[in-house]
Amino acid sequence: MAKSAATILCLGADRIVFGPGGDLGPVDPQMRYPNGTLASAKELVEAVDEAERRITQNPDTYPLFANLLAEVTMVMVEQARSALARSEALVKEGLAAATGRTQEQVADLSKALKQPLIDDPRSHSALISCDAARSFGLPAVEADPASDEWRIIWSLWTRSFTMGAFPAGRVAVYEGDRVSQIIKP
Repeated sequence: MAKSAATILCLGADRIVFGPGGDLGPVDPQMRYPNGTLASAKELVEAVDEAERRITQNPDTYPLFANLLAEVTMVMVEQARSALARSEALVKEGLAAATGRTQEQVADLSKALKQPLIDDPRSHSALISCDAARSFGLPAVEADPASDEWRIIWSLWTRSFTMGAFPAGRVAVYEGDRVSQIIKP
């Protein structure tokens, strides 16, 4: 599974290997609130815009929406808008990183992927399957669960997961051809 920044990384790959149930998620910038929680930039902007519409229609609702959006600052809203505006450029940058992909192919793929990756998703969990990725022209392949390649990928995932690398920040695991490195903060 790849979401947001991980999806952008996948777009630049020469081959995207999808495991069973694997998917690419939307390019959906996340904003960190002062209390540490995350929210979608799109949802933050939409919430502020919706509050503005409702307050315009009924000014008496101002105290309600002011309370509901008390943690949101104007700077956060502008950062969210800037992050959203940058999403299309990031998709293009990711696509351009693939070996041998022409500028015309990048433009065509970017256009085809804008709607499903940026415009349409209503949540961070929206997804693009391997078949859908292939239909857009991405180099997507399904992993064979019986292959050595998948065994290695799955081994890395399970080791990282059981060591507490997820949620991020607790342990980082790096695998190389000759050595494994575990870093604990």
